Amino acid sequence: MAVRTWITGLAVALTLAACSAQESPEELLERARGALAEGNTNAAVIDIKTALQQASDNPEARLLFGRAYMMQNDPASAVDEFRRAADSGNAEAQALFARALVAAGRADELVEFHEQSEPAPAGDAVYLAALARAYSDLGSVDAAAEALQKAREAGSEDAYLLVTQALVSLRNTREVEAAAALLERATDEYPEDAEAWSARADVARLGRDLAAAADYYARAAKLNPARLADRLSLVDVSLQLGRSAEAEAELARLEKVIPDHPGVNFARGRMLVESGDYAAGLQELSRVLGSMPQHAGSLYLAGAANAREGNLATAQSQLTQFLEAQPGHLPAGLELANVFLQREEPAAAERVVKRVLDADPENTLAMRLLATALGAQGLFAESAEVYADLADIEPDAVDARVGLGTTRLLAGDSAGGLSELRAALAADPDNSELRERLIATGMALGNVDEAMADIQAYRERSGDSPRALIFAGRAALQSGDGEEARELFEQVLAEEPHSRDANGGLAALALMNSDIAAARTYFQDSLEGHPGDLSTLMNLAVLAERSGDTDAMEQSLLAAIEANDDALRPRVALARYRTGQGDPEAAIRLLSPLERDNAGSFSLQHALATAHLANASPAFALDNARRALELQPRQPAALVLAARAEQANGRFEPAQAHIEQALALRDDVQVRKLLVENLLQQNKLDAAREQIEALPDDERRAPAAQLLLGRIAMAQERYREAEALFQALFDSQADSVSLNYLTGALWAQGQQDAVIAHLESWLADNPEDMELRNQLATYHLSMNNEDAARAEYRRLVEAAPNSPLVLNNLAWLERDSNPELALEYVQRALELAPESINIIDTYAMVERARGNHEAALELSAQALAAAPEAPALLLNRARVLLSAGRADEARSVLESLLDGPASPLQEEARALLATL
Repeated sequence: MAVRTWITGLAVALTLAACSAQESPEELLERARGALAEGNTNAAVIDIKTALQQASDNPEARLLFGRAYMMQNDPASAVDEFRRAADSGNAEAQALFARALVAAGRADELVEFHEQSEPAPAGDAVYLAALARAYSDLGSVDAAAEALQKAREAGSEDAYLLVTQALVSLRNTREVEAAAALLERATDEYPEDAEAWSARADVARLGRDLAAAADYYARAAKLNPARLADRLSLVDVSLQLGRSAEAEAELARLEKVIPDHPGVNFARGRMLVESGDYAAGLQELSRVLGSMPQHAGSLYLAGAANAREGNLATAQSQLTQFLEAQPGHLPAGLELANVFLQREEPAAAERVVKRVLDADPENTLAMRLLATALGAQGLFAESAEVYADLADIEPDAVDARVGLGTTRLLAGDSAGGLSELRAALAADPDNSELRERLIATGMALGNVDEAMADIQAYRERSGDSPRALIFAGRAALQSGDGEEARELFEQVLAEEPHSRDANGGLAALALMNSDIAAARTYFQDSLEGHPGDLSTLMNLAVLAERSGDTDAMEQSLLAAIEANDDALRPRVALARYRTGQGDPEAAIRLLSPLERDNAGSFSLQHALATAHLANASPAFALDNARRALELQPRQPAALVLAARAEQANGRFEPAQAHIEQALALRDDVQVRKLLVENLLQQNKLDAAREQIEALPDDERRAPAAQLLLGRIAMAQERYREAEALFQALFDSQADSVSLNYLTGALWAQGQQDAVIAHLESWLADNPEDMELRNQLATYHLSMNNEDAARAEYRRLVEAAPNSPLVLNNLAWLERDSNPELALEYVQRALELAPESINIIDTYAMVERARGNHEAALELSAQALAAAPEAPALLLNRARVLLSAGRADEARSVLESLLDGPASPLQEEARALLATL
């Protein structure tokens, strides 16, 4: 029964449907016109689409579809519908097509369409008004004026024409009042035109009448809620007027309709940032930047928010991008300068803030930042000048007086600096920080009486506050009254247990009495109340280092790093220790994680450069050393480090310039010695000698200087002078270094027997000196004393079984007498140094001695491929070819060797060629 009932019901429904008459396109479009008139675009679109299903080329339907899109504020879609309507013969559509193109931001397309049309469309006021806007958008003033005049002549004024006239006038003449008058007339005569209200709001905003702008944007949005830009502008203006509730209400309505629109996300992000919720604000702004990476407003706000959140590297990047697009935006410039200061890059901050001051010379915030940046670079006199200018502009500004006083003190003007600080205190007598600065300054300058008077005034005004007692204790400590200092610090601890300042004062008192254990106890007490405190842990590390307990020092530094992961000081200190202990890789691992966010830290760049140098990474060292030098260009230590890095990269002339600059700043014996080494590497021997002569007498007569003079004499082929210097050096301190140089000077004079005698005598007393034994073996080998050389190399290989040089030379010596043993040696050498051309060549000669000619030829070819013009390789190649019975090829190789550059091996090659 139930099934039959359902079937019957379905049959009735089908019958009814079949009996319904289909509405005609004309009926559908008539209803759509009514819906559009009532503002019901959704209902209109349904009827229009139904009509188009029956006749897709219906020009009237396309025209209405375009109007619906325009009401929905979608001119890009309207363009296509109006164009199709115009193509189908609708006379009205072409004017609307032009209007939609301009609204969609495609003014260039309209101008191109107009100028290429034959004949050019004319006579329609709307079309001509749209054309005037297009020309104006493209900066064609005269063409815009002409089109506008034709529009006025073509028909009576309407809202679109009046708005066009106002916009063109404003863009061409910048006359805000005239444009405002035209728009007022447009809204009076056509109060239902949303665009007129929107344009009037824009002009009111331009004239800084924000209240009127808010009213006009609200009217435009009410007339057409689809005008998203007007609604977002309403939020923006409401925020500027302080009407946060109105802004929140409008934004909440927008978020319900289009929650993922970049404009809505930006507005919400802005509200969150301005309310201080930077993390949430950044989330909204990141959604904007994800789809629009160059969105200027989001870049600025995100940069400012990231700066507040401490994400300084990101803030710098975003603010820099924003300023590239809008270089004249002063608040962004100030924000970026502040970020550079926080990143300890004062030179960069100075550059940015000076651009702000070029545009606004009396911008007091910029002046404050500039003074800070200059002071951070040690340019205290220059910083004081800026503070003086600031004090002239703001005579009642206490911070300007404080800055002026501080920088004058740092520039060496003690009287002037103290005078400014006292003037600032007179203006702000409750400023405890300023009182403390005055007290500290008096104590630093040794003005004990003044400091004590200031301390007494501080105690009276603060009612013996802990801070005042701390300063009183420090003053007592400095004046030598240890008991008074102890009482004051203990009084503070009674009120503030575990006080860092009081414990620090008591620790200093203990150290004055050489009681490191007591000092450690005070710091540990401070640490109980302030677990992980960086300053306390660093003090404990220093105490451990002073007592020689490097393990405890290391543990304190590691604890400081664990508790303060982003802190530089403990990482730099531990990295320096690791480098000094011969583990530069560990130092680099410590510092690298912080390098990106601390590019402006001199201590980090200096420590990294030192570690990279010790780790044999000269390119990395040079990069960090150059950054350190940029940060402190007149710092001798930075100049010397940069010089060492330049030298490590083979750049001796820049290194020389750095060393000379360092010496000009501060004469230093070790730096002058570095200059001597640099000049020697450049073969500037006379200049190197002059630098040695410039050393103090005791340094000039010291063994190291005499050794350098001997090296210079050798390089200039003054061998007898070099011998005398090295002999005197050996007589004063007999060691392997001086003997090596002495025997070198003797060898250069042809005194081979004396050299052998010296070395054999030394090795008899110092049999473990492998370096000189290797030298002796080399001398024997060059004199063709193969048995003696073989004996020395055998001793060497026992002491250094993994030296590829020793193994290679021993293989060479054994190749004829014991080729199988030579094979063992050369194969071990090649495993240790697989790229060595000399070892591959020796291997070839060993295989030749073993009669393995094919292998010998292959190895010889491999060696020659790497160094095709090496005389020794060519001569050995000829020998291998002869042994393989390939005399003609051997002759060709020998002839090429004889035709090449002069070589001691050419005589041997000539003799071998004569046998062929």
